[in-house]
Amino acid sequence: VAAQPDKRNLTFNLNGSFALQDKYIMYANLNTSSSNKFTGKNRTAIFPTIGTAWVASNEDFLKDSNVIDYLKFRTSYGAVGTEYTASSYYYIDTYAGGNNSGTAYFGDSNNIQNKFGYSLSQLANEDINWVVYNQMFAGFQLKMFKKLNIDFNYFNIEINGQVIRAGELYAD
Repeated sequence: VAAQPDKRNLTFNLNGSFALQDKYIMYANLNTSSSNKFTGKNRTAIFPTIGTAWVASNEDFLKDSNVIDYLKFRTSYGAVGTEYTASSYYYIDTYAGGNNSGTAYFGDSNNIQNKFGYSLSQLANEDINWVVYNQMFAGFQLKMFKKLNIDFNYFNIEINGQVIRAGELYAD
């Protein structure tokens, strides 16, 4: 009997990028992760990400600009997965018990005082799955007059699969 279950993870990443004439950039990432925190079909998941960028300052119409030194637009979209991190082990069968704990005892004794036993206290929930962050990113980088740098970034993150207790949703 262990106080905490073993935690085993396995992750593989495949990254690739391509740049054409130092102007047009494409990149992709494919992540596959496995965890023993999940059962059945949920044990392994694939999380892809793709992105593009355009270095506009390398185009002929901006190459000789005295105002714009560097201008790059970029965007990406992808999924990032993480394990469920609650302190309760909803993803595995758990047992409770001990001396006089009200658990079921086996044997033929009429006196159950000082007996020791365990019973199933929670069944594994096969619906527990990866928490997935669907992330969209867009932005630009602008350098002007050899002195001014402007970076603009926009992020939109949608979280799916997060398990929370209903009591934590509302104030007392």
